[in-house]
Amino acid sequence: MATWSGGCSAMKLTDALAPNPENTQRIKAMNLLEHTVALAPIESEISRQKITDEKTERLMEIDAAALAAKLVETFRANNVFKKITQIAPKDTAQKSLIREARAKKATLLMRVTLKKARVYGTGNNDSAFGNTAMWFMLGVPALWGADMNYGVEITAEVSFLDVASSPDFATLLHSYEYTFKEEGGMTYLERSGSLAVLAIPPQYCPDDLNKVKDAVLPLAQEQFLLKLAEQTKKELGSK
Repeated sequence: MATWSGGCSAMKLTDALAPNPENTQRIKAMNLLEHTVALAPIESEISRQKITDEKTERLMEIDAAALAAKLVETFRANNVFKKITQIAPKDTAQKSLIREARAKKATLLMRVTLKKARVYGTGNNDSAFGNTAMWFMLGVPALWGADMNYGVEITAEVSFLDVASSPDFATLLHSYEYTFKEEGGMTYLERSGSLAVLAIPPQYCPDDLNKVKDAVLPLAQEQFLLKLAEQTKKELGSK
């Protein structure tokens, strides 16, 4: 039975999103970009995203101000730019952002727009059969199996304006769209709280996508920013 219990769990989504020290060290060791960057307030268009099925998908509400502060922290920790600071002008029009960036003596103005952020379910995985067998054999251990797959996806549009080349205007140096996506299993206790588990195997019980979202959002944001740091080094490294 111990063997059955050990074999009833696929790769967990929370484990897939957990920090990887080796990967972090690799990103940190990549070439430092010789730019002084001012980060504009992050904009969000997540609310415009359409959900096709409320039973299998949820939008993730991201605090743009908190994400901006965390982005600066992550980029500094991973040696992305020579210097990066935040700007917060009262007027978020492009001219005001450029003026504020120049006041900070920045060479580049970084703009980030969140286009999509969602958590979604994809159904049973290969652990479902074993987990069902465990439910019939022991009951409680079946709650531990990561037998249902979920995913998290965050998409952002990033652009860099050269604000130092001319006192009169700023030119677009580079822009790119980046999508962070990860999938993995979730246990019954992580995804639901339905008492239906007393009568039927866990994978047939109603799940709670809001509970899944709360469990994965902090980890997903952290990994998204780390991958964004890596992608930025790659994108601007040849510029």
